[in-house]
Amino acid sequence: MASSALKSRAATLPFSTSQTSTLLGCSEKTDFQTAALLNGIALTNADYDDTHLRTVIHPSGAVLCAILAYGELKRLSGKEILLAFVVGVEAQLRIGNSISPGHYKVGW
Repeated sequence: MASSALKSRAATLPFSTSQTSTLLGCSEKTDFQTAALLNGIALTNADYDDTHLRTVIHPSGAVLCAILAYGELKRLSGKEILLAFVVGVEAQLRIGNSISPGHYKVGW
């Protein structure tokens, strides 16, 4: 685990409100918001990002980390998790396509 992921973990875990969602690669659990955040940081640090070239968005990581943590909390089925993942990525790409690349010129 990268240094920034370890630091983020040390900074956030003391504030965890429950143990509902797994931190990827560990048996440790935390609340779903913290799990989504820490798993997203770990995924980004490990550089497992996909890229949608037109918008330069890395869509899968944020959606995957959020839906896995939330899905575990709500005990969603594999079908529900897959559908939420597809919808989340599709939403990101549609928004990205509607604003890109002009948003870079105005400071994003």
